[in-house]
Amino acid sequence: MNILSPVVYLIRGFFLFADTKPSCLIPMDIVFLLDSSRNAGEQGYQAQKDFVSLFSSKIAVSFIGSRVGIVSYSLQARLDVRFEDYDNSTGLRSVLPDLKFLGGSPRIDAAFHMAFVELFTAQGGARPGVARVMALLTAGMGSNITDYETLRFAVEPFKGEGIAVIAVGVGQTADLQRLRVLVDSDEMILAAPSFQGLSDL
Repeated sequence: MNILSPVVYLIRGFFLFADTKPSCLIPMDIVFLLDSSRNAGEQGYQAQKDFVSLFSSKIAVSFIGSRVGIVSYSLQARLDVRFEDYDNSTGLRSVLPDLKFLGGSPRIDAAFHMAFVELFTAQGGARPGVARVMALLTAGMGSNITDYETLRFAVEPFKGEGIAVIAVGVGQTADLQRLRVLVDSDEMILAAPSFQGLSDL
């Protein structure tokens, strides 16, 4: 069985059942792409940080276990947390309140590019033989900002390297159909009514 399979379904299961503590001990490198655009708003961005805090409290964060990276994006992407920055969930959660809202238009492709170059490479600290997962949180894209072809091009390096992508569309402006190009199956697309409801899907 592909090692990604249990890991991806663990992550997806966490989104669906946030109150259930995962028991899977498979180490993974997971990156969260946080929507810091005007579509999400400051409250939506804060809710995403709260969700990452909740998630990190339920996995074994360590240098040899699971590690978390964070990229916030709007018109540009910002690398907030590298894999090697924190060896425990307490340290990771402590930095989240300091992450500032960006505003502006959402550029998912910019976030994908930064995550791949800065995190999912050997130079970025990705570990060989460890499952790699990326979770995109988005409130919407805008037809002229991140179109289908741009998304398809942005995700190609991830598919080539076997990095699993989970896309979470939040609110009524999220285009779930367009997000399909980013994932390997419909099961890897999730929908939430609001950022505040991420853990209540």
